[in-house]
Amino acid sequence: MLKFIATNHQTKWLLSCLLALCCSTALAQADTDIVINEVFYQGDSSSDWIELKNTGSSLIDISGWWFCSRFNYRAVNLQTILVGDDYILQPGEIIVLSAGFDLDADLGADINLYINESFGNPNSMVDFLQWVVATRVGRSNEAIQRNFWSGDVPAGFVDFIDGAAAGQSTAFCGVNSGGGLLTLSSDFANSAPSMGIDNDGNCLEESFFASGFESGI
Repeated sequence: MLKFIATNHQTKWLLSCLLALCCSTALAQADTDIVINEVFYQGDSSSDWIELKNTGSSLIDISGWWFCSRFNYRAVNLQTILVGDDYILQPGEIIVLSAGFDLDADLGADINLYINESFGNPNSMVDFLQWVVATRVGRSNEAIQRNFWSGDVPAGFVDFIDGAAAGQSTAFCGVNSGGGLLTLSSDFANSAPSMGIDNDGNCLEESFFASGFESGI
């Protein structure tokens, strides 16, 4: 009887480990469903913010992830949550976090998201975007190698989003890109911020449809 109980406990422990491994694998596969959905960088270190969205069908825990901008690094779980409950995102959920540093665009900037602190490893990158300049200001080489962003690493050319005007944010308007897929500068629109909600309003400006981003073709 005692032997049976011990074996039963061992079986339960093994099943728990297998379940945890399966869940971990599922989350890893879903990592790239997280999209940098909107960025406000026209403030300063106390007012700039980054919006993320889970576009997938699985729960994703981003508490151990990192932001990088112009080789400045911030742990996601140390940033203030401006919109949202916690760092575990339900399918379709949006979270807005303080940037924790100044995302000033005067000389160009990038923002990218990593699943860990291996910043030089393209496979650790989840999403990327760059604005104002066509030269490297941060981790564009890794993004190009990962095929998340467009550019030519040897030549130094990098795709970029036009700078937002004062009071505007940069919102993601792509359909089949972002979060682990190739994203183009034309997938973004600069308009009035829509913190914590979908970017439908940001992406309806006729001028951006005219430029041919995905949902306007």
